[in-house]
Amino acid sequence: MIHPPCELVAEREVTAYQRPGSDAEVFAPVPPGLRVYVEARTADGWIGFDPGTAQAGNVGVFRLRWVPPGEGYSLVGVCDDLPVVEGPPPGICFVMCLDETPVYLKADTLSTLVVLLQSGDYAQALSIGDEWVQVDLSSGSAGLDERGWIQRQLASFNGPCDELPLATP
Repeated sequence: MIHPPCELVAEREVTAYQRPGSDAEVFAPVPPGLRVYVEARTADGWIGFDPGTAQAGNVGVFRLRWVPPGEGYSLVGVCDDLPVVEGPPPGICFVMCLDETPVYLKADTLSTLVVLLQSGDYAQALSIGDEWVQVDLSSGSAGLDERGWIQRQLASFNGPCDELPLATP
């Protein structure tokens, strides 16, 4: 038996955010009556949906837009099985991985491989240079208490990244 998907139905205008947090950048208002497919929720109840608009370079949880818990909408369909995800916190620049992405201990492809991130994984960007980006793997999907380096050509960015310091490998 095929179950209907989980949908969010706006009962009044609801503010959708770029990331799960009321201090995140506002994406757009969700007008009353609009129905969108829900793809995930956070442990603290934020609801993530794909807005159905082109988002060049965004993958994984960065494709979702977020509404606060229980605020002016109802969930319809099979919603108990929604995956619980860790939404990226507002105000942080992240490197998103579009494909398999090696993270090295040093800014050198011959150095020790710390981890191989997969498509949709992400890590906080700490500094950026012409060829390398330093990342913090404890802030992101890897959950490792490590720092490392990703080749810049493999990095796609999301968030406030213009103010990152210059990387000094």
